[in-house]
Formats: sequence, C-alpha cells, structure tokens
Amino acid sequence: MSDSEVITLVIVGEFLGIDTDKGLYLFFKHHYVDWFLTTLNIHRTTFTRKAANLWKVKKEIWQKLLEQMHIDR
Repeated sequence: MSDSEVITLVIVGEFLGIDTDKGLYLFFKHHYVDWFLTTLNIHRTTFTRKAANLWKVKKEIWQKLLEQMHIDR
C-alpha cells in the first residue's frame, strides 16, 4: 500500500469520525476495497504502523486544507 493511499484513508477516516486504526482499516476494507485493492494484501498492523510513520505528512496536509478553507480557528 502506497504512502498516498494510507494518508488518504487516514484523512478521510478522520473526516468521517472514525477514531481508531482498527475501525478505519475495517471500514475501508469492507466498504471501499474496490478503490483500494491493496488493502486486501496488507495486514492491519502494517497499515497502522505505516499510518503512524506518516503522522507529520498528515499534519502538514491538514494545515494546507485548513488554510484553503479559510476557517476561523
């Protein structure tokens, strides 16, 4: 699973209110496996580890999104 796929799943999952790694993984595996075929080939703990290693990238993307939405913080 590519870094961009992991980041996409994590950001969309947070937007949807899915607050656990297991819940996030299972949600996409059950509902969107056609969009993310590689989720069938990666173990949940590997996905979780990869997501944790990409936290800084995710944070920077969130910052950019917030800046573009012009939301008062």
